Amino acid sequence: MENNKERLIPFFVTSILYFFCYYMLRRLGAPQTIVLFVLAAAINVFTLFLLSFKYKISAHMAGIGGLTGALIAISFILKINLEYFIIGAIIVSGIIGYSRLKLETHKQYQIYIGWFTGLIISSVILFLF
Repeated sequence: MENNKERLIPFFVTSILYFFCYYMLRRLGAPQTIVLFVLAAAINVFTLFLLSFKYKISAHMAGIGGLTGALIAISFILKINLEYFIIGAIIVSGIIGYSRLKLETHKQYQIYIGWFTGLIISSVILFLF
């Protein structure tokens, strides 16, 4: 999807499906960490939907940023050492960001905003609940 307007319907539909998945997992009694991870993904995609009205933010980077934020939050909450997984997620983030720049699909600021959006949303959702 080359411009931000083409992304509106896919992001909206995806966010609705994620919210439905969150609702169903919660009703079925799934583990709280998994339920919150899906909620964070839903909010992340919905935020991308809202930002797409004006900007073209990297969804790839929002996704890997969300994973990185979730790993950091889970490491603090459960008091387990996920240091190597967090480092791995950061390295993969760099590789994905580089590929998005090399393919000329995004500008540098779009990549950074996407990654930080995912990181902040995932970590805040997991820390708050």
